[in-house]
Amino acid sequence: MIEKKGLRVFIDSYTFNMLSGMELDYVDNGMVEGFVLKGAQPPSSCGSDCGSTC
Repeated sequence: MIEKKGLRVFIDSYTFNMLSGMELDYVDNGMVEGFVLKGAQPPSSCGSDCGSTC
């Protein structure tokens, strides 16, 4: 469990490792509204040309 500013988020250990180092933000700029993950890095086993498979 992660708690920040009164918000509690429960994440299983497998997913926690995948999300480590990322930032969850809420965006509302007129064209896009919703939650986005910032700082996403492809897995090291993926390589640089994985396209949409990662």
